[in-house]
Amino acid sequence: KKYIKEAEHYCNTYDIWTETVQNKSFVGVTIHFLENSKLRSGSLGVFELFEKHTAEYVQKRLTDILQEWNVSIDKVTAIVTDNDSTVMKVNREMFGEKKIIPCFAHTVNLVVTNSLDKSKVATTIISKVREIVKFIKRSVNASDELRKKQRENGMKEGQTKKLILDVRTRWNST
Repeated sequence: KKYIKEAEHYCNTYDIWTETVQNKSFVGVTIHFLENSKLRSGSLGVFELFEKHTAEYVQKRLTDILQEWNVSIDKVTAIVTDNDSTVMKVNREMFGEKKIIPCFAHTVNLVVTNSLDKSKVATTIISKVREIVKFIKRSVNASDELRKKQRENGMKEGQTKKLILDVRTRWNST
């Protein structure tokens, strides 16, 4: 906290996600600043979100987190996040439009996803792959056959791979 308090300016990043096993939501917050011309980065923590992800609630949680670490919003020169509409509303209200830097990886993913959506060939292939994955996941016999083929090709029991179904809102999933 001492180093953060002494910094002249900060850049913050944060992301919200849902852990699917227990179906809980979290926000992770990081901070970046210069100390004697050396870049310092750190995690302010991962915090559970207990309510619906409205802009008002996310802004309150983020404000509480920054205050807990003595991060002055006036000293934040940039905020890097994904392009989620709720997150962008929070960013505009807390930091102002000029300080928002959209996450490059998220932006590239949106470009790729939009391009795939416009390609009839790509959407047809992706749709067929999804149906195959769903079939294998529903069928014990098909799952057994997939494991058998992997073992025949040199994979040891316990190291065989399972098929996963992509999730459109999770980048790098498709």
